[in-house]
Amino acid sequence: MQNQGFSVLDLPLLELVKCKLDDNDTQKLAKINDYKHIILVSETAVDYFLQNFHQKDLQALAKLSFIAVGQKTAEIFTQKFFAFFGKNPNIITPQDFNFPENNEGMLQLPAVQTLQNSDKILIIKGKDGRELLKNTLENRQIIVDTIDFYERIFDKKSEMIFKNFIKNWQKNDKKIVLISSMTAWQFWQNLLKNHQLSENDFAYIVLQNRIANTLTERNIQQVFVVDDLNNQTILTTIKNCLTI
Repeated sequence: MQNQGFSVLDLPLLELVKCKLDDNDTQKLAKINDYKHIILVSETAVDYFLQNFHQKDLQALAKLSFIAVGQKTAEIFTQKFFAFFGKNPNIITPQDFNFPENNEGMLQLPAVQTLQNSDKILIIKGKDGRELLKNTLENRQIIVDTIDFYERIFDKKSEMIFKNFIKNWQKNDKKIVLISSMTAWQFWQNLLKNHQLSENDFAYIVLQNRIANTLTERNIQQVFVVDDLNNQTILTTIKNCLTI
């Protein structure tokens, strides 16, 4: 974005903190062959998941079927898996089928659509994440287990970064905010409230229709949805936003 001439504020809203696994989580990992698919929702999920396995576990993991929320997550997993075990995993993503890289895209995958009652799925995720995915599958009578490997907290450094930013901002400049998750949106709302700013002082690019619906329900005027975080997709959406 900077190479295209845009002024960019790097404002991390989330800090990821590793969770301690309990005995129940350890049992799920020990019986990992019971699951039809393992769903990996982020690069962080990949890192923490693989930390629990070693070369001796190759036979178990090599037989598993993996689903990644996006191409980048799949690439990172494949690289690390190959480095650990010397072979590529069996993994698919929504992008492989031209579906959006989000919950909705994963739910459209043939591997997910054809799940039968009592099939078991394991979702490797962050705390309080992917509730839509979990609930939708459970409503279809799919057995869904989850392991929360990390939790997302507000990055306190961002409070000062944002404070310095608004001291110098030009009121007439268009300000576009990229929101990638509901948790990021909640932290953003708190940040605005702390500085007595309106949500409608900004235009928003969001990664999921579900987030867009939440924003439009709050009467936010400018909301744009993208299906992936590809650089060109973001740039095209920014340019569309600037024409309004």
